[in-house]
Amino acid sequence: MKSHGKKPEKSFEKWNRDTLTQVFGLHFIENHPLLQQWLQYSSSFTKEEKQYLINLQNNAAYRLDTWNTAELRFKFISFIVNMANLDTDVSTSFLSRKINAAVQDQQMSGVVDFFVATGSVEPREPLFFFLHEYKQERKRESDPLGQLLAAMLTAQALNESEGRKPHPIYGCYVVGRMWFFVVLEGLEYSVSLEYSALKEEIFGIVSALRFVREQILEILQDSSRTGL
Repeated sequence: MKSHGKKPEKSFEKWNRDTLTQVFGLHFIENHPLLQQWLQYSSSFTKEEKQYLINLQNNAAYRLDTWNTAELRFKFISFIVNMANLDTDVSTSFLSRKINAAVQDQQMSGVVDFFVATGSVEPREPLFFFLHEYKQERKRESDPLGQLLAAMLTAQALNESEGRKPHPIYGCYVVGRMWFFVVLEGLEYSVSLEYSALKEEIFGIVSALRFVREQILEILQDSSRTGL
């Protein structure tokens, strides 16, 4: 998953929203229609699923703030993500994998916490959804949203490298109990308000992840019909 160019690779953690705007012309759109469609999606839950999520919240309520990133991922985030069944016959979730590509004339690379793509053993294009985890929303030297967008721009470049039909890239970054959803279409992006996984909003989080699953299946079905 490499592209060759003139400039040296610049890792995702070196980027922030300001530099992405200056270098690539990335543009923030408030309440982008694709984000609205995404967050309006509502999934149904069985009684057992509802109780499962409530139990998960109860276990995390007085412990989550003490967990490190690995504990947060293993004890909490993974259970929420698994409820969406993002692994299908045509898509697979990958953890801690490196991706790289040329975005315009800039080489981009980085290790992604979690993403969904085609392929079963190794990720292949197209790539659909990215999730990053952070303990603090913003440190002086770190911009979680900027790093996520850098990865999403790289995925966009990989997806379009062989003339595939463009499609939106979906993403999410998690800061402790707070989840933020991000959509990128072309050079326009939009970001949700925070969703607290320790409140009723946990059902909205799972619904948003299930929407991603449906979009992946729809995108691949459309690609199969058009031959792209």
